[in-house]
Parts: sequence; C-alpha cells; structure tokens
Amino acid sequence: MTTLLKNKFAVLILFIVLGCLLLVSLLIPKDKHIENYLSAEKVEELRHEYPIYNKDPDFLSTRPLAFEEIMGGVDSIVIGYIDEMLPSYQISLPLVGESDKAIYEKNKALGFDQKDEFIQRKLKVEKLVAGAPVNDEVILSLNAMFKDIEPQFKTGMKILIALEKGNYMHEGKHFFSRYGTYYIVEENYVLPAYEKVDYDSKKLTGASLDQLITTIQSVRED
Repeated sequence: MTTLLKNKFAVLILFIVLGCLLLVSLLIPKDKHIENYLSAEKVEELRHEYPIYNKDPDFLSTRPLAFEEIMGGVDSIVIGYIDEMLPSYQISLPLVGESDKAIYEKNKALGFDQKDEFIQRKLKVEKLVAGAPVNDEVILSLNAMFKDIEPQFKTGMKILIALEKGNYMHEGKHFFSRYGTYYIVEENYVLPAYEKVDYDSKKLTGASLDQLITTIQSVRED
C-alpha cells in the first residue's frame, strides 16, 4: 500500500470513529449528560434564592452535626415540595423542679405565660429516600426562637430533608434542621442549607441529587 493510500485510509478510519462517537452521544438519554457538579458561577447565582444558614444563635452554644450523624440517625429522609404556611401553635413548657414552678408562678403573677411558639409548614412528599415511611403530607415544625437560624422555606421549593418524628405535644409533626436540609435546584442538583468550608456538606454543594442520595444510603443501616 502506497503512502498516499495509507493516509487516505487513516483519514477514513478517523471519520468513521468520529461518526460513531457522535451517534452514541445522540442516542444516550439526556439525563446521562448531567454533570457531577454545578459550576461555581451557577451556585453563586442560585444562592440569592436559596440562602445559606450558617448563623449560630446568640443565646445557645451549638455544635454542627456531621453528615453521618444527621443522615444516619434521623427517622426519615424524604424529597418533597413546600406547600403552604400553617398557623403557628403554642405549648406550655414542662415545670421540672421547684425553681421552675416558682419562676412560673412569679411570671404568671406579672402577666407572662411560660409558653413556646412553633412555626409550621406543610410539605408534600414526593419520594421516601431512607428510613420510616411517612404520609403524603408532612407538617414541619420549628421553634419560633430559631426562625432566623433554620431555613425559612418559600412555597414551591423542592427539598431533600431529614426528619425527626414529634411526640407528646408535637404528635403528628416532624422536626428538621439546617444540617439535614438540601435545596433541590435545576431539577437534578442540590445546595445544602448549611455550608462551611470545614463541614461535610461543603463537599455536596452543587452536587447531583443522585450523588447526595448515594452518599446518604452509604451511612444508613436500613
């Protein structure tokens, strides 16, 4: 075979290979093209609508819960949509000792009632990711004193959230925290509600939803 023929043959093979690659890329389902992470620019843009809650309360010393702690220990982890704001409710705080009772009586005489207020949101559940099954609609409960510390969801937001079942005076409700809350954005990506450079959730900022679910399942025993 002459040099000219060899060169023509090589060019032909190259075109055949490129054509096959193009055909394969067109046949692969669209979701296979999803990148593992959103770009830093896109994350920054989305953060205006999906803010980070890194502030700690002034009145309480807290320790961030590690990913394994929160996702491995909660009752249920679900994906759903924030539906609507519900009326808040109040509960009377338990009087543990004599000092509590004395303070209560004093406050009562002054016209103060020893109660805590709780904010409620309705979550329409779309999928159970891990843990115990829940109803199609879940009531999210949050102590009002943490309203600026924990996520303030907007109606229509899609989230992945770790839930703890309430009991006694909170029967029928579920508690949550910023450590176990992830906004679902751009259909298939997630942004953690709590994010610090040295915290586990930072690694999942802008990750795909599938990647987050796989990571959750790796720390669950159920």
